[in-house]
Amino acid sequence: MNAINIIQLSDKSTDDFLIICYTDGSKIDERVGYAFVVFRSGVESENFQFRIRDECTVFVAELLCLNFAIKWITEQTSLISEYLICADSLSSLDSIKCTSSFQNIIVEIQKQLKSLNFKTSQ
Repeated sequence: MNAINIIQLSDKSTDDFLIICYTDGSKIDERVGYAFVVFRSGVESENFQFRIRDECTVFVAELLCLNFAIKWITEQTSLISEYLICADSLSSLDSIKCTSSFQNIIVEIQKQLKSLNFKTSQ
């Protein structure tokens, strides 16, 4: 199994996943940040909010949030189930799939995904 598969949410029921993570980056009133929320069996169990530099774009905020989500998943003591990460930034997801990117945050996400894929295949 690949560590990342981009699907339309309507293509697969969220009921198939015990753990669902939602990510979002935003810019409101020139303030930039991102949020990450975890649901376990349909119940919110954790949420995180971060403010980043106002010079950052929403695209960067989305990437930072995806990076945080993948790190969070990697740090879980047991990877016995599939995790679903719901993100609304197709451009961020597409950039992660691009193997020729030199942006540090994208390269970092790709490394983490490779590591996660290796960890789950053992």
